[in-house]
Amino acid sequence: CKLNLHNVHSIIFYGGDLLSYINTENLLDICLNSEKKPEIWILLHWRHIRNNKILEKEIYKKINFYITFSASDIFDGENEKNFSLFMKTLNYMKEYTKKFELTFVQDSEEISEFKIKDMLDIIINKYKTKIYISKLLDENNKSFMNHLFMRVSPKIFWNNYYYHPCLNGTITLNAEGKILPCPSMENEIIGDVAENENALKEIFLENKIDKYWKLHLGKIEKCKNCIYRFGCFECRAIEAKTSQRLNGKSLCKKGE
Repeated sequence: CKLNLHNVHSIIFYGGDLLSYINTENLLDICLNSEKKPEIWILLHWRHIRNNKILEKEIYKKINFYITFSASDIFDGENEKNFSLFMKTLNYMKEYTKKFELTFVQDSEEISEFKIKDMLDIIINKYKTKIYISKLLDENNKSFMNHLFMRVSPKIFWNNYYYHPCLNGTITLNAEGKILPCPSMENEIIGDVAENENALKEIFLENKIDKYWKLHLGKIEKCKNCIYRFGCFECRAIEAKTSQRLNGKSLCKKGE
């Protein structure tokens, strides 16, 4: 069986404990052998990995992983023990997977920034990997001045002229078999392989994914008249959730 995934350059699997799913390896093999040979990414919480020896199978040396962890995971009263277990998990990932990147969620105000910085420095220095830092938003912290730190090349500009800066080229299959344009856009279901084995093919034959890939910022409320729109970057999933509209905008004040 082969998938013709056209211009897909990333396939993201997330939700549940994907590694224990009986058909995961077959599905990964099909994706890896498709015509365009896209990058495969699996999103997992670190606790789903530490007791799972399945990663020692050869196919996972071709797979990339996003690993999430949070301040409350590592520092929950058993600091040394949890941090040690987490580092063992990263050692395991480094040995058996193609590449991994990390997302750290700062979900606790009780843990000092110095302690968190020391921990992240240790991880970066040891594993030479990227760490994306996310902080839970509260009612007093909902602005995101993206234009203050943009770095734009001609390639980025022209890509953003025609396509969304994040959604373009990405498609997601979650643990329930739902096909989404992004792992965090749970309500934007564009297919279901559990109900229709041809769902993935039909998405491209019927151009269903274009609604998201071609959603450049010139089509977004508040962005369409902004001079930065084709050099900007955003998370459409967060914007859609906070504004309650697919093309809404609430986290950037530049367009106000």
